[in-house]
Amino acid sequence: SATISSEESSASTEQANTDKLVIHNRHKTYMTVVNGKGDVLLNSKLIPAKTIQEFPVAAAPYKIRIGYAIDASITFKGQLVNLTDKIKRKTLEITIPETNNLDNVSDITTP
Repeated sequence: SATISSEESSASTEQANTDKLVIHNRHKTYMTVVNGKGDVLLNSKLIPAKTIQEFPVAAAPYKIRIGYAIDASITFKGQLVNLTDKIKRKTLEITIPETNNLDNVSDITTP
């Protein structure tokens, strides 16, 4: 399940989150997070502004949908994910790690 905390209390530990997927939402929003097994980890009615969701990287890949993603940020294994081209009409739908990104080939396991 998600760990939800206020932005202010977690800002100092943000750099240490190399084993987590971390989602910061700046505005109140609806959010859905599904792990690699298809388990729904977060299916919110409304998340307050300036909150942080954290998930272990071991459950990747994640499918994430943020209803109002303006100014949201996502870090995966301590690295900021570029969302610039992903937000469409204020909404974000993304899979992390992205399987079509050659930089993440080491994160993909083949049967």
